[in-house]
Amino acid sequence: MNGDLVVDGIDIDITARKAAETALAASQQFIQKVADATPGILYVHDLIEQCNIYANREVGAVLGYTPTEIQAMGSKFLIERLHPDDQATAQSYFSQFDTLADGVKVGWEYRFRHADGSWRWLYSQDTLFARTAAGKPRLILGTVIDITERKQTEVALRSILQGTASATGEAFFSVLVQNMAQALDVRHAFVSELVGDYLQTLAFWSDGQIQPPQQFELASHPCCRTAIEQGFVCYPSQAQQQFPDNSALQKLKAESYLAVVMLDGAGNPIGNLCIVDDQPLKAVEWAEAILRIFAARAAAELERQRATIALQQLNQDLEARVEQRTQELIASLDEKEVLLKEVHHRVKNNLQMIQSLLNLQVRCVEEPKALEILAESQRRIRAMALVHEKLYQSNRLARINFAEYGRSLMRDLLQSYTLNALAIRLSLEIADLELPVDTAISCGLIINELFSNAVKYAFPEHWIETQSAVITVQFQLHQPPAQPYPYYRLTVADNGVGIPADVDVLTTKSLGLRLVHALTQQLRGTLEIERQTSESHTGYTGGRQPTGTTFTITFASQDKLNNCNDTNANSNC
Repeated sequence: MNGDLVVDGIDIDITARKAAETALAASQQFIQKVADATPGILYVHDLIEQCNIYANREVGAVLGYTPTEIQAMGSKFLIERLHPDDQATAQSYFSQFDTLADGVKVGWEYRFRHADGSWRWLYSQDTLFARTAAGKPRLILGTVIDITERKQTEVALRSILQGTASATGEAFFSVLVQNMAQALDVRHAFVSELVGDYLQTLAFWSDGQIQPPQQFELASHPCCRTAIEQGFVCYPSQAQQQFPDNSALQKLKAESYLAVVMLDGAGNPIGNLCIVDDQPLKAVEWAEAILRIFAARAAAELERQRATIALQQLNQDLEARVEQRTQELIASLDEKEVLLKEVHHRVKNNLQMIQSLLNLQVRCVEEPKALEILAESQRRIRAMALVHEKLYQSNRLARINFAEYGRSLMRDLLQSYTLNALAIRLSLEIADLELPVDTAISCGLIINELFSNAVKYAFPEHWIETQSAVITVQFQLHQPPAQPYPYYRLTVADNGVGIPADVDVLTTKSLGLRLVHALTQQLRGTLEIERQTSESHTGYTGGRQPTGTTFTITFASQDKLNNCNDTNANSNC
């Protein structure tokens, strides 16, 4: 105005704005710092543009690319570096975000090419981060972790498990070290058993083949000693330089060495599992994890084999002891059989001596009654002696063939009587059965008494002259229906004059019949008597009247008697 320069303006205070900008920058720096410090990759992916718009610095450590390189590649970054076999899975995975609710997390595993060209296994976990104004999913926030070692471990474990699944016994260790060396891509692998102060290789895989077993002292191999004492030892590189005096490491050209201890069920060291290579060992934790798993498996197999060997040794010892004891028992049994045979032989000889003495006595006796008593005693002694004679001749010393014994007994009885007995026809029906000695003696004495009684009383002279005289002896084993045990039945019958009805057999003074009754009780049997006399057939018109006496003794088999005695059975026994 009037030629003067006039400056007009308005001052605005922007202190608050500058403070806000400073705070925002600080907040962004903080957020970026947090993102960069986050373990694993943190990223934001644009679903519409199909590219990553943000990634933290960890992407470089995991995949070898910088965030700037990733953004510059755009949509090509994911498509060109995803494994071909995972392309279809990726399409299915990203399509689910169209319907995914906010806050829901999803994840997937896939293979991705590293900047150095190798394939890495990754695991992504994602959630919706932003939508468009129309509500369509736009951005996802995700994290990525490298699971390559885990996948390699799974593959290695699967390979080793498949390789050793069917292997047993000594072959197990050979298959184990071979598959372990191949799965871990090392030149040498071995499993050893601790025996005192030495390690004995159970299997040693080296340069593509199983090597002969080796034994080495712990004191001269500090690597193995450390693994045994501390449970684990690892030299991922320069293993030879660590132990320049160890010839074994020099021979194997060991650059790396990893070993873990094998423990038994009580936690005591029993061996070790080891891998050696001529290259540095990179994935130490991965290899250690696999070795620990299979060290436990190898320890279990070694314990099983040790237990099997111990059991076999114990079984052999027991078999040897049983065989020794069996031979001792056989020898003892042979001695006892010889002694028992000698006993039977001497008993028979003694009985025959008594019989001979009675025979001498008979020559000095003239009274008929006394002669008959002596003759009966001789027959009884002969019946008992015959049992011992048969036993002496038999291979079995506890039982006797009753059919053979019965025929011999009847032959001796016929020879001991007068010529009158020769007119009597004998009918024998004795089953081919074996009886215990006591039972055979009792039955033999019963037959002796009843046969003698029939010869003396059933057939008077006038009867022999006019009729056919028959004495029947039967011995059978019967199995009654609905009965668990069989029964023996001994029958001695004659067709003579018969015992008069007024004679009580059980109370008679006849020594023979009283002896029969006592022997029946000894057998725990029953005695039945059937008698037919001429007086009991009054009015009979059928020709010659049937007469005679039948004695039937029934008693249980020895099996039933033993069972009743052992179980204290009831009255049914």
